[in-house]
Order: sequence, then C-alpha cells, then structure tokens
Amino acid sequence: MFDGIFYFSENLRRESAMLGGACRTCFRQLARRQAATGPLRLGAAANIATPLTPGIRLTTQRCIGMESVAALGAGAAVLGGVLMRNRPRPVTPPCDISMQSREVPGTGGGRIPAYLEGDKLVESCYDGMQTLHDVFKRGAMVSNNGPCLGWRSGPNKPYEWVTYNEVLDRAAHFGSGLIALGCKPNQTSFVGIFSQNRVEYVVADQASNMFSMVTVPMYATLGRSALRFIINQAQLETILCDEESKVMLLLTFISNKQVSTVKRIITTEVMADEVILMAERHGVQMLAFNEVVRLGQQQPHDQVLPSPDDLATIYYTSGTTGDPKGAMLTHRNQIAELGGAVGHFQDTIKFCPEDVYISYLPLAHVIERIMQLYLFTHGASIGFFRGDVKELMSDIQALQPTCMATVPRVLIRIHDAVMAKVQRSPLKKRLLKAALQSKEKQLVKGILRTDTFWDKLLLKKVQDQLGGRVRLMFVAGAPISGKILTFTRCAFGASVFEGYGQTEVSGSGTFTIPGDNSIGHVGTPLGCNLVKLVDVPDMNYFTEDKQGEVCFKGPNVFKGYLNDKKNTDETIDGDGWVHSGDIGMWLPNGTLRVIDRKKSIFKLAQGEYVAPEKIEMVYNTCPQVAQSFVYGDSLKAVLVGIIVPDPDVLTSWAAAKGIGGHVDALCQNEEVKSAIFHKICTLGDQAGLMGFEQVKDIFLCPDQFTVENGLVTPTFKLKRSQLKDTFQTQIADMYQRLDLARENNNAANNINMNIPNNVELKQGQ
Repeated sequence: MFDGIFYFSENLRRESAMLGGACRTCFRQLARRQAATGPLRLGAAANIATPLTPGIRLTTQRCIGMESVAALGAGAAVLGGVLMRNRPRPVTPPCDISMQSREVPGTGGGRIPAYLEGDKLVESCYDGMQTLHDVFKRGAMVSNNGPCLGWRSGPNKPYEWVTYNEVLDRAAHFGSGLIALGCKPNQTSFVGIFSQNRVEYVVADQASNMFSMVTVPMYATLGRSALRFIINQAQLETILCDEESKVMLLLTFISNKQVSTVKRIITTEVMADEVILMAERHGVQMLAFNEVVRLGQQQPHDQVLPSPDDLATIYYTSGTTGDPKGAMLTHRNQIAELGGAVGHFQDTIKFCPEDVYISYLPLAHVIERIMQLYLFTHGASIGFFRGDVKELMSDIQALQPTCMATVPRVLIRIHDAVMAKVQRSPLKKRLLKAALQSKEKQLVKGILRTDTFWDKLLLKKVQDQLGGRVRLMFVAGAPISGKILTFTRCAFGASVFEGYGQTEVSGSGTFTIPGDNSIGHVGTPLGCNLVKLVDVPDMNYFTEDKQGEVCFKGPNVFKGYLNDKKNTDETIDGDGWVHSGDIGMWLPNGTLRVIDRKKSIFKLAQGEYVAPEKIEMVYNTCPQVAQSFVYGDSLKAVLVGIIVPDPDVLTSWAAAKGIGGHVDALCQNEEVKSAIFHKICTLGDQAGLMGFEQVKDIFLCPDQFTVENGLVTPTFKLKRSQLKDTFQTQIADMYQRLDLARENNNAANNINMNIPNNVELKQGQ
C-alpha cells in the first residue's frame, strides 16, 4: 500500500512541459485514471503523472504493475532535479559574517574588511584605471558602446538615450570649446556646475576629466549666502547653469557686486532675451551649451589628461551651520573609493551593461557621484529623473531601473503608504503580515527572491512602484531603521545595502556586505580605508568598551578644505586620520554601529547629554510621523519636539477614529496631538530611551521640512539652527506651558504635604 501526495508550484508546472514524453504521458494517464475510476492501487498497469493544480491531493491506491513503479521513480527523479534546479540559493558572503573585519597591527586599532587579502589597502580596481577619464573609457569598452545616459522629455514619453561614445565625443568638443573661450587645460580652471542631474552635467564633468580641469558642483538649494561664498572662494569664472531662475540669481549677485569673478555663464536651456541683455550689461558672456560644443568642433584641442594626484572635484559640504566647506578630492581619492566598492560587492553582486540606474539624488553630493562612477565602470545605463520630486515615481516606473541609490525617507514613504492602505482591510492586513513573515524567514537564510506565491498575490504591486525590476538598492545619507530595512528587502526581494561615510572619504567608508541581511549596523570597512574609534571622555565613550569617535584613513581620504586650513586641521589629525564627529561601536561580528553624534549633542540643565538624532530616529518609526525635530535648551531640564505628520497616514488614521478634516485642521486637534504624543513616547520606551530623552510636549506642523524651505540639507539632514529659528515661537510656548505645569504641580505637592515653600528639611527629619 502506498499513498503519494504531489504538490506542484507554478514553476514546476512550467517545467513539466519541458519533460520527456514518457514522464509527461505517465503523469497525464495517472490523472485521467484517478478521475475516471477513483483512487489507484499499486499493481495495475499505469503510467505516471501530468502537471497538476497546486494543492491537489493524488492518492495512488489502485493496483498498478511494477514496471510502472519504475516509471514513477524515474518521473520522481526528474521532478526532483527540477525542484533542485529551481531551489533558491542564498547569496554567498565574501567572508564569515560572524567576523567581518579585523584589526591591523600597528594602526592604533584600525580595522579592515576580513575578506581583504593581506593588510594593504585597495587603491584601484582594474588595471590601467587611474583617473575618472579611464573609468568612463572602460564603460564604453565593456558596454560595446551601449546606451549611457537617458532622459525623458515629458510625463508620457519614453526614455531617450545617448551612447558612451556619443558622450565622449560631446565631452571632447565641449572641453575644446571651453579652451577656445579662454579656459586653460590645467588645474587652475575651476568649472562651476549649477544644475540638476542631466546629460549636459555629465558631459561637462567628462570634459573636465579630459582636460585636467576641476569641477565645482553647487546645490541648487544651498541658499544665496552659501552660493556667493562658493563662487568667491573658488573664484569661479565659468558656470554651467540649467534654469533661467538660477541664471538670474547669478546675475543678481554680479549686479549687486557680491561676486566679481564670473566671466561666462553656459546654459542648457533657452534664456529669455531680457536675461541675455542683463548679462551683456554686466559684461558676462552668455552662451548656450550647444554653442560651446560647436565652437569645440570648429577649434578642436588635444586632450590634456590629468594625473592621479590632480584635483578632480571640489565638493562643498552643505553643512547645518556656517559657511560650506570645499572638500578637495583627487582622481586617486575617487578611484580608491571605487576600488573599495568593487572589491566589496563584485565577487557576489555582479554589475553589467544590462543594469539600469535611476539618477535623482543630487550629483553635487559625493554619494551620487560615486554611484555613477561605479555604474560607468561596468558599462551600465543611467536615466535621469525630470527634476520634479513629485514626478519621481512616474519616472522610475517608466525607466524600470535594476538598481538605485536612495535615502531612508523615500523607503519610509513607501512603507507607510503600503501600511496605511492595508489598514483599511483586516484581510489585506493579515495577508501582508503573513507575506512579510514568510519572506523574512527566507531573508534570514540569505535568500532574496520575487517569484514566491506572496510576490504574485500581494507584493508585485509594491515592487511595481519602483518599476518592478529593482534588484539592488544602496541606502545612505541618513540612518535607516531596521524595520524599514527589513520591509524593503522582503517586499522588493532586493539586496539592500546600507553605507556610512562622508564627503571627506570620497563617499562611503563602510558598507554592509552581500549575504548579511542583519540590521542595526552599517557594515564593515571598505578595503580602501582603515576605520578606528578614539576615546571621547566628555561623553563617556572609550575604546576599551569598543566605543568612540569614528575615524578613517586611506587613499580615499580627501586633501583638505579649499583655502581653509583651520577646518582642515580640525578634521585631519597629524597622523592622517579623518575625524567624523560620529560615535561608533564595534559589534561582536566586526561590523560598525553608529550610536551617537559628537557634534550635535547638547546638555540639559541637569547635566544630562542628549543626542537628538537618536531620538528622532525612534520617533520617525511611528507610522503617523513623517519627520521630527527634537530640541533641548541648556537652561531647561526637558526636551520638546516639532512633529510633521505623514498626511496620508494621518488622514486615514483620523478618519478611522471618526475625526475628519484636512491635515492643517488635524494638526490643531488636541485629540490627534495627544494620540501622536503617546505613540511616540511608547516607541521611545520600547527603544530604551531614558526619561530625560523623551520629549515632554510636541507641536504638530502640517508642512514638511524641505530643501526648498531651508530646513533640511540636500541630503535631507536637519538644519537644526534654522529649525530652531523657524519654530522659536512654538518652542517658547511649549516651554512656557511646561514651566507653568511644573509650578502648578509643585504648588499642589506643597499643599498636599502641608510644607511651606520656605521651609527647609534638615537631615534626619
């Protein structure tokens, strides 16, 4: 007697169509015989199976001949092979994930990745690749002159592309045109780029790499004073601009005699006649980008290639206070960073010319620049968003990228939108929970996939928000909670890597490794730099406890700040270590966790130190919270907070509670405020925040902190000084209420205890 139960997945049904005739026939006949005569018993002549619907129970109780038993065994063997072939395989880590870094003797505690052979740091990745120009030429070669840069001219338009060689040709002509206009093909020519990400930006950048010039990217939202500072400090003569409003801003600086070095402005878009006339009145040459290209075609110049130690770019760090600082990065710095990244990922996470990347983080930020260099190295394609963040998802869905760099806020928004939608249906909520739990079980084993039952039933709609093809994500710019990281990995079935670093180390100094899907850390050092911790006694962090300020050293470390010896000396110590200002901790598995911030801490009146970023990260995990700003006054003993609710989540949540109204009205509703206050405090308790680390009052602000209103940097870090000034009235009101409440509470306690205010209790009373 023999009972057999066959369960066939979608993949198995497809595979069965490819099986041999005998196996296919026997499956079919067995199914027919069962349908016609009921259960089958071993001993009668019969063949074996055909593809069956998943979950069908097939009981073989009718007698069949022993020759068919052999056929049954053969069919089972074939099906077993099919199953094994389709069995998902976990990503193989490049090293033992239980010990991912090791200390290098004689470095004062410096650590390198465990997978690195020997103690020598990585300085490059491929033979002959020493400058950023070499990077781009390699991309043209490995892609066989494939599509390089793409753009979209309208909301319903497809992406259009230029090839690698077309970019190289235009760059050679643009660089020759700059020289014909008076720029010198050497390190004295600083070319400002005041533009959003676009084809012309990359062409200008490649032109600079061909002719030993130095690019100076500028954030579009740095603010007027910062822009004036950059132009004056870098003594910019040539600036590439895209929008008319930016050109007008530059001309306003010139007309007000706030800048005096600008000689020419090159525009990527058509300018109005009055703008051109204004430029002429102030002696500024105004040229269209294509005019410069044509000039270079008419007056070509031989390339003047840079050396590895030549400056490539000056990145002005946006900063949260004071003037921006111009971090000087050489070709060698960025090639070393690139080599560290290639060594970190390439053995297990292969990039290829078929990869497509969505570019929307500012190219004026080093992370986006390094990402693009990485993709150019492997001949991949880069599509630009149209510049409107509101249309970003539309651009992503049209491009269907396979990889992207992002900041936590984008992933938080996706998570919150999904969670808000399923809240309306108990069934969908249970199904999503089951789906994520199922995917997380595989995630723990190192398996990432998009072909499960749950993907087809639920998660494909989530994946389609990012085009449906994303397999790699790189998160940087701000801390991301483990909850959001795990959700993203499970929902998208993609490898999501978290990096940590800064402009001064050419991008990331650490990254999580392939195959390690654990949370709560920022990975292991890249092979291009050492990472160590140093004591911070004032904050009670000591290296003997494996805690301290994070420091970097290696060929990726910048050369200093332009014309700013004071800040350079404060950042790079005498032994060449860059001090990050962040507090880190080495975990037992050799990964780094960032636990605090040295520079943004403040002390409350009772002497307790507070790191607001740690508290904000906890509060931001609340579904109803989009952004938070925690503030403490050194003359006060408690914290207060400004909370920006997530408008979509808030309105649906409030409606479910029977509270109607627009977000503005909800923010003024005391019931809503009280509920959010208690939610974030509960999260704080669960996260282990001390009592003094919890806010004691909040103000709900309906308007988000944005780059446009000057409350966050272009990498979405809070500008604390500006936030304090913006909300000084609300902060003062909260402290006034808390002071009054405390006084009333003290008065009540004194009355209850029958103790006058002026009575002093002596010891022993």
